[in-house]
Amino acid sequence: NLYSPLISKGAKFISTSRRAAELIKYASNSFLATKITFINELANLCEKLDINVEDVSIGIGTDKRIGGRFLRAGPAYGGSCFPKDTKALVHTANKFRTDLSIVKNVIKSNDNRNNHLLNRIIKIQNNKIKNKIISFLGVTFKAGTDDMRESPILNLIPPLLKKGALIQYYDPTGSKEILDKYKKVTYKKNVLDLIKNSDLVIIHTEW
Repeated sequence: NLYSPLISKGAKFISTSRRAAELIKYASNSFLATKITFINELANLCEKLDINVEDVSIGIGTDKRIGGRFLRAGPAYGGSCFPKDTKALVHTANKFRTDLSIVKNVIKSNDNRNNHLLNRIIKIQNNKIKNKIISFLGVTFKAGTDDMRESPILNLIPPLLKKGALIQYYDPTGSKEILDKYKKVTYKKNVLDLIKNSDLVIIHTEW
């Protein structure tokens, strides 16, 4: 009765043990995190080969065994679930002396993604970051929310500020207290104000 409103809309109802239910949740999010990390690593190769990674995403996404969701190249994954659940799964595996090498490497690769994007920004600006106005379009980790939990932008802005950059950002859900605490970070009310006078504009989210 509790779940009937969801079941009536097509949701599956499965009875499992409590431990299995917990592992299903961790495993599902770890698998999706793996898809994101996979396409981000392919994006690195596509840059070297002068290939549009979106073409690759569409191509492999048409395979019904793979599917196109979570195959959008971009920043590192963030949010309230993926970082926490991948780490929880590895922690549980270590506790029971089981090696989850794939998930371990997903976490490592995702951490490296932040460094890769930071280095790209610096390279585009010819290593001249000081007093440059760098603008970000979108800062939350999920479309249609104001959720900043472990947003990948939180790993990009501090090192840019250390190098002397001036940061601007726009997000449709408004300004973010966690970013506005920085003196050299400014919120802009619309896209036009954001891009005006910017030295570099970064489309940080797919929306």
